[in-house]
Amino acid sequence: MAGKIPFELPPTADVVFQYLFSSPGAENGLKCFLNAINQSAGRRLVESVKIENPFNIANFANQKTSIVDVKARDEEGKKYDIEMQLIDAVGFTDRVLYYWSKMYSSMLNRGHDYEHLRPVISIVVTRFELFPQLTDLHNVFTLSAEKDPSVLFSDQIEIHSLELIDEKLARLGRLAKEEDENQLQLQNWMDYLLNGNRKTEAEMDTLICGTPGLGETHERYTQFTENDELRELAFAREKYERDHRAQLSYAERHGHALGLARGLVQGEAIGLQKGRAEGRAEGERLAAARMLVSILQMRFSESFTQEDQHRIMTISDAEILNALVLRAAAAADYAEIQKLLK
Repeated sequence: MAGKIPFELPPTADVVFQYLFSSPGAENGLKCFLNAINQSAGRRLVESVKIENPFNIANFANQKTSIVDVKARDEEGKKYDIEMQLIDAVGFTDRVLYYWSKMYSSMLNRGHDYEHLRPVISIVVTRFELFPQLTDLHNVFTLSAEKDPSVLFSDQIEIHSLELIDEKLARLGRLAKEEDENQLQLQNWMDYLLNGNRKTEAEMDTLICGTPGLGETHERYTQFTENDELRELAFAREKYERDHRAQLSYAERHGHALGLARGLVQGEAIGLQKGRAEGRAEGERLAAARMLVSILQMRFSESFTQEDQHRIMTISDAEILNALVLRAAAAADYAEIQKLLK
């Protein structure tokens, strides 16, 4: 194959990403990916990793997985939660912190003391700009003293954000080439995740030669592209995400138009301003309601009813809906959500 890889979806597609780093035998590629991140941040490299949530196609096929991440543990017991996020969802950073806290608190079983706790590292790869005020692609967040950031309150929490934005990737490339060789491995991994499906064989060979573990990960990508069932699953997920974005866009447009109409009917500047505000609020409410319905349909399709959907669409408070979205994404069973809808 002398041309491009015949696959439309890049490694950043959620099903593809989880397959690359959590399917059987993916441990070395995952370890090297984590070490590229650790090297970039000046952290100690890991020697081995164990995947704690191996890839299971049944989860995706039954549409029970709404949040896709890779969970792993290193030889010291440190836990890693790696997530690919394509859409800038409402409350995203709060959600990252929430899932960090769940992983951290789950380490303590009854009778254990705090000495059993180990650091939890969240790694969030986004296809949107999460922190426009920061110029780097890779940023690390810890719990430190405001007056002296070198003083940590605790070393148990660490959150890495990796923003796959062309401008920030270009800056990372310049740093790797001109100033800091510690960024080279990360730059290659980020380039692969963003452009792996568009590179020629020659370009891929060059990238693989300079990047430990990437060759094995790319082999998994090739396996994925040649598996009809996995391909269909990936395209189905992509269609869902595309339809979901369209729903949100429609809700926002509809809410804004509704506000304009109300304002024009009132015929006064104050009424128009109020109508616009109401329209924005209605757009936010509709977007949150549709998001909640989508998550419940995907995670609890057998239990979610038309009556429950109608009840959700009539909830007037967007904040309540947004809170329900977070609960729905984390709920162990549908009964937990059903109680909140009554």
